[in-house]
Amino acid sequence: AVVAVVAVGYVGGDKLTELLKNGGPVNVFADGVGTFMTKLGFSFGVAKGFVALTISAFAMTTLDTATRLGRFIFQELFTKVDPKTGEAEGNVLTNPFVATLITVVLAGYMSLGSYLTIWPIFGAANQLLAALSLLAVGVWLKSVGRDNLMVLIPMMFMFCVTLVALAQIIFANMATHIITAALGSILFILAIALFFEARKTLFGGASK
Repeated sequence: AVVAVVAVGYVGGDKLTELLKNGGPVNVFADGVGTFMTKLGFSFGVAKGFVALTISAFAMTTLDTATRLGRFIFQELFTKVDPKTGEAEGNVLTNPFVATLITVVLAGYMSLGSYLTIWPIFGAANQLLAALSLLAVGVWLKSVGRDNLMVLIPMMFMFCVTLVALAQIIFANMATHIITAALGSILFILAIALFFEARKTLFGGASK
């Protein structure tokens, strides 16, 4: 992140505008870092090409990983587990091809519009991930018989702050940005569901 900021800051001015028009953010970053690498003895052309390739490869692998994880999560949401046998029962929505198609279509729909469609909930979703991580650690500590108070306090704070933020985002966008409000509602409901799923273990009950 620091290198990216320094690279963009180094380019700056009119050249930054020109690079953005001709190649976008990738071109800006590649030009800045490529210039730095010339100080190490590399030619500018080779250095810039290498950096551009690295960024493209990173973006592609990140997209691949995000799609796969999205498909796994989508399948898990619609998979039922038989309480007697413990076996998972799937349906058409848990089919790998169907789940992948739905994941890609939804992501593609959002990417074709402005990033501002989902940007407002990014901060809340990011901090909600921290709350869920603390929730998982708290459940694990309780299940092994260890004190989890030092985890419960920040977890409750993070949940309160992020859920209030999500509620504000939902109400602020209900009339103008339906997608943002819908995504915020889904995050809110899933977070509450996970918390209630873990509450017995967290607050003294036996884990299942």
